[in-house]
Amino acid sequence: MNVRKTLAVAISAGALALGSSSVFAQANCETINTIAQWAAAGSCEQGDKTFSFGSTNLLGNAGLDFFGNGTFGFAINNFDNGPGAQSWTLNYSVAVNDPTKFIHAMAAGADNPFGTEPGFGSLLEKGVVGDPGGAFGLKVVDGVEDAGSFQLGLHATALGITETFSVEALGTLASVSNTFFQADVPVVPEPDTLLLFALGLLGLGWFARHRKIG
Repeated sequence: MNVRKTLAVAISAGALALGSSSVFAQANCETINTIAQWAAAGSCEQGDKTFSFGSTNLLGNAGLDFFGNGTFGFAINNFDNGPGAQSWTLNYSVAVNDPTKFIHAMAAGADNPFGTEPGFGSLLEKGVVGDPGGAFGLKVVDGVEDAGSFQLGLHATALGITETFSVEALGTLASVSNTFFQADVPVVPEPDTLLLFALGLLGLGWFARHRKIG
């Protein structure tokens, strides 16, 4: 009877532990559709990436669309809901958890349907830290994506991003985006492999010389 009771308690404890682990499981980014949901989750996973929320003055119902695999990121929409000049900020980080991958490029995008017409302008700026090559910035003026909105040559496994975007009194920003490009870490041969390769070359040289002599 005592054995049976002990077994029942153990099974109950195991079930409770499983339930607790599911409660604290990382949210899937594809299930997060608003800033409020991301803030509540704290972070979410997209494949081998983790997006961690920091802070923002965006309204909670501002939309989020996470996307991608080798090219990944998210777009923010449904935040410009009123007339007049407005500005927003967002702080977050992204980490690549797969040790065989890294971020080699990043791009910023802004959809400003009215472009450079007077009073309709917009500005998106991102400050990015965490790359071994040093901090850098991206900028999109009036929705025009050019060389200043793209950064190549990164070797990052984690980046911290602070972005601000604003629109003039008559303008509208339909969306802003954060796009990252992932690559494979180059495979460096192990010392033993290099040694075997060198011995193989020496052996071929010895064989070729003795073949000529013979």
